[in-house]
Amino acid sequence: MKLDQPIGKTTFGPVFIRITLGAYLLMSGLGRFDNLAMLTEQVKLSQVFPENWATVYATLLPYFEVVAGALFLGGFWTTLSSLLVILVVGSYLYIFGIDVTRTDPFNFPIPFNENLIFLGAAISTLFTGPGIFSLDGFRNNSSSS
Repeated sequence: MKLDQPIGKTTFGPVFIRITLGAYLLMSGLGRFDNLAMLTEQVKLSQVFPENWATVYATLLPYFEVVAGALFLGGFWTTLSSLLVILVVGSYLYIFGIDVTRTDPFNFPIPFNENLIFLGAAISTLFTGPGIFSLDGFRNNSSSS
């Protein structure tokens, strides 16, 4: 094994990004349905939108997260789902900001906002494609045969 060479096919990289980010968004969106009132209050407190728009945004965000997460997880319409993930994560960053003063449960400071990592991963998948195991890959391979 050479340490300056990949240990596997490079088409596996986007698969790992898609699965982890898609599962995260799917679970996050489903979890937000339980706390919709709290999410609405947080969006209103950010004062980025007028009150009516804040309610609309907070109501639609979980739906967008679930749809984007499911599409991204399955690798279906990868370009569209990457754009949806970028829209969801980007809007979340815009609304709630890049707060690096948060702490974890052990009271250690978190030095970086994880949503920036998610945004970078979605942009990466937008450029690299879905990877080897995806519905897009199966559709493209079956149509070219």
